Amino acid sequence: MEDAERTFLGDSTHLQILREAAQKKDPGVWNRWRDEHNVGRPNLRGADLSGLVLHEVNLQFANLEIGRAHV
Repeated sequence: MEDAERTFLGDSTHLQILREAAQKKDPGVWNRWRDEHNVGRPNLRGADLSGLVLHEVNLQFANLEIGRAHV
C-alpha cells in the first residue's frame, strides 16, 4: 500500500468524484454532485490533491486537515 493510501482518512466517494472532475477538467462534475447529494462538508482528510487542477471547484467547508492533506 502506498503512503498516500495509508494516510487517506476521508470518504473515498468524495475523493473519487473530485478526481473525476479534475481529470475531465470540469468543476461542474464535483459541484453538481455536491449539490445533488447535499454534501455540506466533504471529507477529503489526508487526500493527496497535489497535481490536481481544481479551479472553480467548490471546496468550501471541505475537511482537508492541513496537517495530513497534501495540497
